Amino acid sequence: MQRRKFLSNTVLLAGGIGLLGCGTGGGGRTVSDGAQYFPQSVASGDPRANSVILWTRVADEDAEGDLPLMLEVALDAEFRMRVDLGDAAMLSAKADHDGCVRVRVENLDPATTYYYRFGYIKGDDALVSRTGRTKTAPEASQDVMVSFAVASCQDYTGRYYHAYKHLAEQELDFFLHLGDYVYETTGDPSFQERMGKRVVSFENMDDAIALGEGDAAYFAAKSLANYRELYKTFRSDPDLQRVHELFPMIAIWDDHEFSDDAHGQTATYSDGAENEKDPARRANADQAWFEYMPIDYAESDFEYDRKASSFPSDITIYRDFTFGKHLHIVMTDLRRYRDDHLVPEDAFPGAVPATEEELVQALGAVPEFAVPYVDLDAPEYEAQKTALNANAVALGFESGDFKGLIDVTFANTQLTGIMGAKPPAIDGTDKPRGISFASMFKTTRYTNVGSRYVVLTEPFEAYARVLWIKSDGKAQQVMGEKQEKWFIDTVRKSKQTWKVWGNEYTLMRRTVDLREQATAALIGLQAVLNLSAEDWDGMPDRRAKIIDSVGDIDNVVAVTGDIHAFFAGIAQNEGDTKKGILEFVAGAISSASYYELLNATALAISPLAGALAANADALLAAANPHLSYIDLKRNGYGLFKASDDSLLATYYAIAPESVLKAKPPADLNEAFAATQFSVKTGSKTLKLLQS
Repeated sequence: MQRRKFLSNTVLLAGGIGLLGCGTGGGGRTVSDGAQYFPQSVASGDPRANSVILWTRVADEDAEGDLPLMLEVALDAEFRMRVDLGDAAMLSAKADHDGCVRVRVENLDPATTYYYRFGYIKGDDALVSRTGRTKTAPEASQDVMVSFAVASCQDYTGRYYHAYKHLAEQELDFFLHLGDYVYETTGDPSFQERMGKRVVSFENMDDAIALGEGDAAYFAAKSLANYRELYKTFRSDPDLQRVHELFPMIAIWDDHEFSDDAHGQTATYSDGAENEKDPARRANADQAWFEYMPIDYAESDFEYDRKASSFPSDITIYRDFTFGKHLHIVMTDLRRYRDDHLVPEDAFPGAVPATEEELVQALGAVPEFAVPYVDLDAPEYEAQKTALNANAVALGFESGDFKGLIDVTFANTQLTGIMGAKPPAIDGTDKPRGISFASMFKTTRYTNVGSRYVVLTEPFEAYARVLWIKSDGKAQQVMGEKQEKWFIDTVRKSKQTWKVWGNEYTLMRRTVDLREQATAALIGLQAVLNLSAEDWDGMPDRRAKIIDSVGDIDNVVAVTGDIHAFFAGIAQNEGDTKKGILEFVAGAISSASYYELLNATALAISPLAGALAANADALLAAANPHLSYIDLKRNGYGLFKASDDSLLATYYAIAPESVLKAKPPADLNEAFAATQFSVKTGSKTLKLLQS
């Protein structure tokens, strides 16, 4: 298929330096301020030693169709020492791409700061954008320290980007964005603010997905226009614009660029009650990302075309970058290729997905926590099966759910809930024992509790191991086979001192041990829990393989977003202290804190669970000695400096109540608390320098 060209020239070759007057532009045009025609300002991204991506969007309500532009690049902010781009500097902003322009400028000098601006051509005038500043990477042989920031999770609704205002004052070579650059919903009451002037809305709500009811109603992006509006709205923020004007960005997506807790092309709003696989919606999200993000693709003239290639190979964003002798950045995509959550949201709690035979094969023995089960379809259980299915709706399930292998304890509990005459309980004595969904804390159909969130660790990991063994190690896909091989090979072959993995969601285990908590006993949670099975804690065997594959290499560090909290520590496999990946999890730029989200999930279970969540930081610290640092409540970002002998990491954190206020604190530096860590080359030990 013939692909439409995104630009008349997507690749520009830089030539020599010319000296020009600051009041004239390309072609001798008069230059004047035209910032109003560039409502999202400018941005740069994916810096390499000899190239960088430059981006803008032009809009003119009085013009139709494609709009003519020029690009200027210089060594100085006054544009006196301009880089010769030749005739190719004349560009066209295509209406088909919402006026977005993305240009790859090649043949640049390494480790060099450049200034750039776009000019909208109207007659003999060039109405120019604000000036952007970018910087190319040092060559792989250069012995230089590299400074970069890590950002993620920048919800716009009711929240403000004071963290970006603070970040803009730092001296950086670039910044990483680890996903949730936009949020696809207009005000999800479970985690978004819904009041005030800071709102997200869609021009055509009929194109969007209607969610919630009554006062809790909100919308989620579905159409291409919806997703484009997200980027236009988020990048209208002046603090975010300023960061883009100052520093090149290297970005990957997480889930909200498409849909919350997504995997592949599938959303999770209904928790399995509906089939939410939506290829067209996924393609709309991907096209908007392609248009609005300054990304360098493997093919320099890559054009996203949903008809030219099938999902997931229609767009590839995992890639790597080197910055001198001491830094190798490896960015992965953990959403596009991943499997569904191991416990389906619509799983019938009583079903038994791991039998005694399978447990013995996977674990060598039947664990103590396994539960007795029977085949409800056997003739001797006809009375119980008939009664349960006849009363299924009253019990909160569906007629026909009660069948096949079933957890005896679960079945008997449901039998006690039947009104009137009922058959006798099923005798579980001497019955085979396995893992049921109920034994992993899945109590109802169509829920994320016991599926994506809050699972009992031991039975869940036993079930995961069964799936791993049955699939011969092909289950629990996160990166997909091709990307995983690329990732392992890239890290193992790296010659740079520090190998930094841009990793969307938390790698380290985060369990809580409630076995000694009296409150937990009252709600059936006196056990060890995974707070999440939506991240790497939900793919334990795949995580173990990754750690085993690269954890023996010196100076491998994961930097992580997604969870809206600050953590620092080491991800290791149980019983193997020689291998490990150091991990720095940076807090959210603005999104609701992990403490808020955890508390909301807990309260959905019961008020008593909410009381336990209030003590989450202490519970996490007690059960996870590999976590050197925990801060569940504050927003912010991370700052890193990589050199030959150490990696210096600083967390900058601000109180969540400040994020809700439009006006930043009077003394911004005072508002951000700094916590600093150091890791020596060759060490897997974090040293806390300042807190």
